Amino acid sequence: MADAGLDIPVMGGDGIVETEFTKVGGDASNGSYGTVAAVNAATLPEAAQFLTDYKAKYNADVGSYSANAYEATNIIIAALKAAKT
Repeated sequence: MADAGLDIPVMGGDGIVETEFTKVGGDASNGSYGTVAAVNAATLPEAAQFLTDYKAKYNADVGSYSANAYEATNIIIAALKAAKT
């Protein structure tokens, strides 16, 4: 929208808030608003190694749902292994 010359607040629901959203849409200071229904992994001491490993592998910060997707994938893998035995 900014590339099209629109200088207006951006709004969106769950999942819209990530690095690109804040880069393009700005933050609450310009009226933009969005939500994320996920815990910020950076606030969890248990996630420190995951955040470090992710940054090293992908040269990018973790997205809004990356930690949740990682954990969900591990749960699915564990369930598949348990079902196999």
